[in-house]
Amino acid sequence: MPYYTIILLLFCCTSVWAQEEVYDDKRLQEIFEKATPIKDTFYIELPFEYKKQIIVSATINKETYRFLFDTGGDNMLNKKIATSNNLTPFTEQFLNSSNGITKPSGIVSLPNLTLGGLDFINASAYTIDLSNPGKLNCMVNGGIIGSSVIKKCVWQIDYTRKTIIMTNTLSNVNLSKDAIKVPVHFNMYKQPYVLMRINGKQEMIMFDTGCSYPLWLSTREVAQVGETSRHRTAIAGSNIETHNGSTQNDLNVMSVDAELSGLDFTQVPVYYQDSDNYLSLLGNPLIKDYVVTLNFPERELYLEPIKKGHQNGWKSYGITFAFKDNGYIIESTVQGSTAEKAGLQPGTPIMSINGNRGCIDYCSCNDYFNTLLSGEAPITITLKNGKKIKLNKEFIFTP
Repeated sequence: MPYYTIILLLFCCTSVWAQEEVYDDKRLQEIFEKATPIKDTFYIELPFEYKKQIIVSATINKETYRFLFDTGGDNMLNKKIATSNNLTPFTEQFLNSSNGITKPSGIVSLPNLTLGGLDFINASAYTIDLSNPGKLNCMVNGGIIGSSVIKKCVWQIDYTRKTIIMTNTLSNVNLSKDAIKVPVHFNMYKQPYVLMRINGKQEMIMFDTGCSYPLWLSTREVAQVGETSRHRTAIAGSNIETHNGSTQNDLNVMSVDAELSGLDFTQVPVYYQDSDNYLSLLGNPLIKDYVVTLNFPERELYLEPIKKGHQNGWKSYGITFAFKDNGYIIESTVQGSTAEKAGLQPGTPIMSINGNRGCIDYCSCNDYFNTLLSGEAPITITLKNGKKIKLNKEFIFTP
């Protein structure tokens, strides 16, 4: 079960001012599009960590940092790194996020950006604050490698080997006869979209490796496809986190049958909010069972099934955990789950989980929770009153 935090990286469509010069959306896109690898031919293998997002190492001015690999956003840089390298913003823009938080963000030119020994020149980045505790801050300390860099190369992502091949041409990677070609469309911000059929209706969905949910639908698209869903539930206490901060919002989940270029996904969970939301996203949990080849220069990607295939339906322990006061609490619960029926609610204090009574800090707890909830073994929760509750991973939505 994916933990209930979504990292959605967007930039808004507002005009900005700097040194008496207007940088409108078109001008900003032209600036970001200048990012270019210094070599014409290259083949590089990059290791990555997978924590519902892809985390790669990149270098700024000979210092190495951790970055999200995010097809749905653009380059972003930790403000601390910008300050330590005397990178002064040449303009400022209000940066929106999916949870409704808007903050000003300076845009800087990067002196160099290096991935796997390959330098990119003329790259720019939005600056973001990574100083406050949060799940994003636990995963990365550098920022985001975004669409303006990703669309300049061919990338083959192997979630099983946790390796990305970065190269200049599709002929440098292996594509088996089972690889399925998917056409890619780009919006004005160069974000990639694919055409999916969801409950029989065609929808354009952003292909977003920065999304920790299998599918996230906009309010409009939920209205179009929701009537034919077999299952619905809600998640109380969900924490919606973005680069701008986090908010507490209940989430809704419904089951859908989805199809992408002939690949069928049966009764998979779709997440959405009651409040207005204009984003529809296809995220890592739905594509991690495939070798994914991004050939954005040719407006295409390929999905090669891994032997085990995709797990249909939705299995979950029905809860997520949070770190508070050097201990554990219940963060969220799925309505109708065994966990909720046992009386667990958001904010319930916990004495121990599988005998463990606490963590060193927020980030070590976050890693522990992710490992625990990604597994299949039973979880035993001991409450402050000594009551023990044993939870098995169960189908919330059956295939």
